[in-house]
This record gives sequence, structure tokens and C-alpha cells, in this order.
Amino acid sequence: MQHPPLDYERMITEENADFIQDNVKAISLQNKEPDWMLQARLESFAKFQKLPMPGKKDEEWRKTDISALEYSRFLPSYDGSLMTLEKTPEQFREDHDYWKEEGNVAVAINGTTISRELSLALQEQGVIWCDFATAVVEHNDLVQKYFAKWRTHLEEDKFTSLNHAFWNAGTFLYIPKNVSVELPLCSLRHLESTSAAHFPHTMIILDEGANLCYFEKYSSGESKEQLFIDNLTEIFLEAGANLQYVSLHDFTKNVYNFSYRRAVVAKDANLKWLVGTFGGKVTKSVVSSILEESGAETEMLGISVGDKDQFIDQNTHQIHEAPNTRSDLLFKNAVKQEGYSLYRGTIEIAKHAQKSDAYQTNRNLMLGDKARAESIPALEIIANDVRCSHGASVSQVDPEQIFYLGSRGICREDAIQLIVDGYFDAVIRKISQEKVAKFVQANIRRKVGSLDIV
Repeated sequence: MQHPPLDYERMITEENADFIQDNVKAISLQNKEPDWMLQARLESFAKFQKLPMPGKKDEEWRKTDISALEYSRFLPSYDGSLMTLEKTPEQFREDHDYWKEEGNVAVAINGTTISRELSLALQEQGVIWCDFATAVVEHNDLVQKYFAKWRTHLEEDKFTSLNHAFWNAGTFLYIPKNVSVELPLCSLRHLESTSAAHFPHTMIILDEGANLCYFEKYSSGESKEQLFIDNLTEIFLEAGANLQYVSLHDFTKNVYNFSYRRAVVAKDANLKWLVGTFGGKVTKSVVSSILEESGAETEMLGISVGDKDQFIDQNTHQIHEAPNTRSDLLFKNAVKQEGYSLYRGTIEIAKHAQKSDAYQTNRNLMLGDKARAESIPALEIIANDVRCSHGASVSQVDPEQIFYLGSRGICREDAIQLIVDGYFDAVIRKISQEKVAKFVQANIRRKVGSLDIV
């Protein structure tokens, strides 16, 4: 069945009669949510109705073509299909086997958690790890406190408002004061349903002095029909907390993926995150670090591998709201023939954020003369006593490197694999957890190995 493409000149609600206020209320009632969450949903729905569809006139969207998104057929909740691990693709089961030996792993399929393992020791220390809907009911005060804090920082657009109104899955994670989690917590989420829009909502909170490595991977199944994902992640680090957050999106080519990740970092806290994008038809990824108090630091890492006919749009924001804060960013992209990668990064330093230190680096490697990559850095600096700089590059694979490796008996495909391995190595080496680093590297090699590089 052919569906009409989305018309930029019309509101989404005119295209899809299921995204209405009555269904916002129905989802909230089904979850048995407190009144404050229902009101928050309704406020976001009102914003969703008022905000225009992003298009060519919006700076951060003007090169992102979503006109082919068949929005009219999506439903606001999951259909409940494919609820067993055995029905998932082989790669997802292999990922699960890789992580289950360590324990502390959660598996969700089509938004429904089918298993979650958290060690008794961590439970006894007060660690909370559950579905976001469960947390809203069972940990009401904690969720409400940080949900309100998030909304004060969020500049909502059409799709963040849509997630806030219709979120129908997600994770809640709380690490208590001074608790250090030695092994990584792992979340594996697989999506198959093409009839429902997927709205995961994740909240991660580290209390004062807490320490954690959190890994998550999203994947999807092959289908001729489009799959739509509108993902929102909010992270809060209290004073002195340390978080290493690694998130991979490995989607099939039928996926439209809009992903928003934003972190609020308090005094002397440190956030290192790595965002990996390996698939999808159209990906819109927004990653923001808000350094809220003095001494806050963030290291923002990104990797992506774009295949033919894929478009990857990455937006980053390093936001310095306090003095003596530090941010360092390194995003590396590799794009195959006819793939398109767009990076847009902004460093914002407020007037009172003196002594801030910020750096932004974006590197792009084109695997073929028809690949496209763009880099658009921006600085918005009001303070006058800062260190701030940026760098960007776009280049082809060096033919002399391929020739040299060929002279040593290495075929072209293996030579390109070695070059790409070295290209991403500077990012991989920054992951302190060896098991996570090996997993990320294996994903890169598998993705590059599947490319038909000429």
C-alpha cells in the first residue's frame, strides 16, 4: 500500500488523526500515571500542536529532508508483537549472549521489557533500574523532581514535544550518592513494529559522587515499510558524579530516527559519552551537554558509518553556563558512495562563564568519490576570558595508503577496513571499559565490512 508523503505546509495532526489529545489521556490512564505527568503530557501536546513542522526555513533542519516520511499511518502506541528473544534477528541474539555473561543486562523488544538482571548487591545499595512508566508510578517524587528540572532546560521542537506527549517506552536509572558501579549496565532494545511510532524516553540520574558506565544499543528488523523512532534521553549528574555513557543506533534502512540526548552536569561532575550511528534511512541526532556549575566537565565522542542512500544529520551543543567548566568534542564520520553525512556543532559560553575551556573537532572520511560530508561549526561566546577553538576536515581515503597496503599483499577491501579501523581508533581508545570498547569496535568492523565499497 502506498502512503502519501508528509506535506511540509501542514501540521502532523492534520496528517494523522491518532495523535490527538484524547489518546494522550488514554496512554496516561493506561499507565496509571499521577496527575502531574498527565498535565506535563498535555502541555507538551499543546506545544506540539502550535509548533510548526521543521523544514527548509529552520537552520538546523534545512538540509534534512523528511518529506518522504509516511506519518499518516503510524499509531501512538505499540502493537505488542514479537515479544520473545527467540523471534529477534540473529545479530540481536548474539549481542545478548555477549553481554549476559556479565549480568546487569536488560532486554526490551518493541518497547516491552522481557528481561532485566540487576545484581542483588546493587539493589541493596539502592540502585533503581526499571521501565520509565514504572518509575513514574513507584518513584514518583524522584522522577517529578528531575523531570521538572529537565523541562527548564529544554527548548522543545516539534519532535521533542511529540515524545513528551506520547512517550510509550523507556528506561529509568538512579544511582544513589557515592555508589560506584564497577561493571557496566547494558540495555539492548530491538524494534520491529512498523505500525506504531516508537517514543522511548530514558532518564538517568547519578547522585553526588556516584560512578557508572552505561551502555545501550538500539536495533531494528528488515522491512519494506517505514519505521519511525522519536527518542529522548535526559541525563543528570549531581556534584562529583562520573558517568560514561555509550549509545549505539544500528538501524536498518527503513528507519527514520530522531534522537535527542541532553545532559545537565553539576559541580565537579564529569560526563563522557559516545554516540554511534550505523544505520537508518534518515537520522537526526542532537546531543547537548549543559555544564551547569563550576568544575563541570564533558567529553563528547561520536562515530558514524553511512551507507548508500543514508542521511546522517548530527547536531551537538556544548553549553557552558558556569565558570571554570570544560568541554572537549571529537566526532568522526565515515561515508560510503552516495551516503550523506552532515555535522553541525555549536559551542555556547554564557557571559558569566569565565575561564571556560572548550574544543570541538569533527573529522569526515569519504569512502568513494560520490560520498558527501559537510561540517558546520559555530561559536557563540559572550564571556571574554575563555579558551575556545574548533577544527574540521573532510577527506577521501588516501590512495597511497591503499597502494602501500596492496604492495604488502593486502586486498583493497581489507586495506580499507584497516584504514577505517585506524581512523576510528582515537575514539575507541577513549572508552575505559574494555568490554564496551571491543563491542563498539566489532560493530564498526561489521558495518564497514558490509559496505559495497568501490
